[in-house]
Amino acid sequence: MSRVRSVLNAVFRGPRTFVVDDVRYRERTTEPLHRALSARGSGYKDYDVLFANQAPVRIRCTPQRMYADIGGPSVVAPYRLSDPIIRPGMRVLDARCGTGCGAAHTAARVGPSGAVVALDPDHESVRYARRRYRAPNISFEIGGIESTGGELDGAFDAVLAVDWIRPGMETARDLATLWRVLAPGGPLLLVQPLPAAGRPGGDSPQATPGPVRLTTPQLRDLLHDLSPRPGIEPAETTEFGAIIARRPLPGVEDPAPTRASPYPPMR
Repeated sequence: MSRVRSVLNAVFRGPRTFVVDDVRYRERTTEPLHRALSARGSGYKDYDVLFANQAPVRIRCTPQRMYADIGGPSVVAPYRLSDPIIRPGMRVLDARCGTGCGAAHTAARVGPSGAVVALDPDHESVRYARRRYRAPNISFEIGGIESTGGELDGAFDAVLAVDWIRPGMETARDLATLWRVLAPGGPLLLVQPLPAAGRPGGDSPQATPGPVRLTTPQLRDLLHDLSPRPGIEPAETTEFGAIIARRPLPGVEDPAPTRASPYPPMR
């Protein structure tokens, strides 16, 4: 009965409008977001967005394309794991920035003397991010890991790869590319959603092509083939698989072998 009541209330009140930091959002439908993105819903929810002194745009919120202004602070939560390793003045690569809230969080931490290069292959996400987060020290670019081909070895002081691993990608090759552009001594943060209860994780079939769900031990396994071998630091969380891999400085011996994983190495 309560579910029926909430639906009726939404219908009678009409589409909702709200404002976040002078950005105005207007729902295109009355269906609540949580219901729209559930198995019973349409799988998406559309909004008209009006930015100050810019033409309005229409966005589509999906389980794989979430907006912090709409979905809440949980969208930026994985990026907060990078807070201990990001310093003012750093040049940082965000390997899959989504709708940009994490890159904006990082840009605030590196400050005006630093810079963030944020990549994502989804055109709508980048189009929105460029309008919503207009800090002078962020560059939002459409593309994937191949976009770093013109970067010199060690071009970035830190690399963030949040929800970066997707089904079908050549993970070992692409991880080696991220490792190449990371400066010696710099940290690489890998964060993936944890597997659903009762599943060991890995590239299991998904209804939609969202991030691969991996545990921290599985992420550790991905680093075994990198040369030089990384130093491992904890990135404690109960919500995500997360690990910090720090590239050794030249002349530093390889770290001791990491703790054995209960999962087979992923290729």
